Amino acid sequence: MKTSLLVAPLLCFGCFSSDPAGTALSSADQALSAPAPDAPIGASCTSLMRRQRDCSAEFIPALVQGRVEHDVPPGVRARDAAIGRSSLLSEAFQEWSEDSKDAAIARTCDYIARELPAERADALRSALDECLAESPCDAFTRCAVPINLTPWTEPSPG
Repeated sequence: MKTSLLVAPLLCFGCFSSDPAGTALSSADQALSAPAPDAPIGASCTSLMRRQRDCSAEFIPALVQGRVEHDVPPGVRARDAAIGRSSLLSEAFQEWSEDSKDAAIARTCDYIARELPAERADALRSALDECLAESPCDAFTRCAVPINLTPWTEPSPG
């Protein structure tokens, strides 16, 4: 049984700086400006997913940890226990190598834009914009993982 681990999270090959002193921030560690407040949620989603891709080295392990802790999707905790975290991370990075391509990001964000209940759009946009303002990747990751664990396309509880 293959358990899909990601909404859509790549190895951070572009995150290495040529700055010999290591003082410059890589593009992944620079805060991004969020899309305009009136932009469709798809634009915010795309920006977030591209940043997740840029920060993959930090983001994927944290996402897998969060998914295992919360057993989201159901069964991932058992899979982690059965095959071990290293194997689960290997699967996640392999899956992300496809899910983080621009075409896959577009499909995922189009789906979210179509399926997102109207009453949840402002909350999601605010959450995405908060995360996009975070720098470096570890701060961004701490913000982005909870967003990926929230079932945004389901109606609001209560």
